[in-house]
Amino acid sequence: SDAHPPRKPEDATTLTSAPRPMATCQRCSQRFDVASREADGCVFHPESWCGETAQRWLAPGSNASGAQVHFFWTCCGAADKNAPGCRRSKHITFDEEDEFLW
Repeated sequence: SDAHPPRKPEDATTLTSAPRPMATCQRCSQRFDVASREADGCVFHPESWCGETAQRWLAPGSNASGAQVHFFWTCCGAADKNAPGCRRSKHITFDEEDEFLW
């Protein structure tokens, strides 16, 4: 006959264990395990990457390199767009509100 012996409960749970839920962090874009987030697993820049001309720092009337644009993170002043984040917090999904206080 083709009858199979009944499975033990532990066999059933082993075969049906679901993958852990993963999500993408809205701050740092990294994939993370939703069920086991670390309090400081997310490293990010809380402000924007922007550019300003050097004219802002020159003496009034000076035009030496005033048109040259300097780019930086507004939160920490890092001049490298790929600089590691300057803040740490937990990862958050796109379904959650970002409660980080700037």
